[in-house]
Amino acid sequence: MKSSNNHITLIRNFFSSLVLCLSLSAPAVAEILLADDFSGTSLAPNWTIQRGFADVSGGYVDTYGSTTGRDSAIETAVGNPDWTDYHLSTRFIADGGGNNWYNTIVNFRVQEHNIGSWTEGHYYSILLTTPLWGSHEGAGWGLYRADGGSSFSLAGGTIDPSVVPINDRDNVLDIWAVGNQFWVSINGYSLTSSPVVDNHPNPYLYGGIGLGAIWESHTRYDYVTVGTMAPVPEPTTYLLLLAGLGIIILRSRSSWN
Repeated sequence: MKSSNNHITLIRNFFSSLVLCLSLSAPAVAEILLADDFSGTSLAPNWTIQRGFADVSGGYVDTYGSTTGRDSAIETAVGNPDWTDYHLSTRFIADGGGNNWYNTIVNFRVQEHNIGSWTEGHYYSILLTTPLWGSHEGAGWGLYRADGGSSFSLAGGTIDPSVVPINDRDNVLDIWAVGNQFWVSINGYSLTSSPVVDNHPNPYLYGGIGLGAIWESHTRYDYVTVGTMAPVPEPTTYLLLLAGLGIIILRSRSSWN
C-alpha cells in the first residue's frame, strides 16, 4: 500500500513539476494582426484607398490604376508601431492590362505613403511579375525600399518557371519580416536562399501593409493574412527548462525515498 501511495505521489509531483516547467519556458504565441477574405461589396473600414481604385465583389478586391496617377494601392495599419515582426500571406490573380502588365505589388512595414508617386513615403515593397509580362522580361521579382521619393533595390531577379512554379495569373505570395531581415516565397518556393538584409542605418522596423497593381493594370486579391512572428526562445528560456527538469528529478527522488 505504501508503495502504491509512493507511485501516486510520484506521478502527481511529476505532472505538477512539468506544468511549472512548461509555464516558465513557454514562448509567446503568434498573434493574428489581420485576416480579410474581401467578402461583401466594399472594403472593411480599416482599409484606405491610397492610390487608384479598388472594387470588392465575388470574394476579391480588384485594384487598378488610371492614366492619371497610374498605380493603385489599398493600405491598412500605416505607421502602426505594434506591427513589427510579422508574416504576410496573400493570394493574387494578375488580370493584366495596358501592355500585358501582369503583376502584383505588395507593400509592408508601411510607415508613411504619400499620394504622389509610389516611391513617396517610407516602406518596403515587393514587385512581382508573372510569365505573361508581355514584351518585358517575363517573370521576375524585386524587393525595394522607398525612402521619401527615392527607391532603392535590396534584392531581386528573374524567375525561371521550370525551377520556381510561378503561374501566369494565380499565385500565393508570402513575406516574412523580422528586424531588418526579409524572406519571400511564391507558391511555397523560396525566392530568397538567405535573408535579404536592409543595411540602412535606420531600417523600417514597423508599419502596416498595402496591396495593389502598377500602372493601369488590374490585380485581384483573394485574401490577406498578417500574423506576428513567435520569438525564438532566449538562452534564459532553456535555463528555465533545465531548472524545471531539475525540480522534476529532485521531487522524484524525494518521493522514492
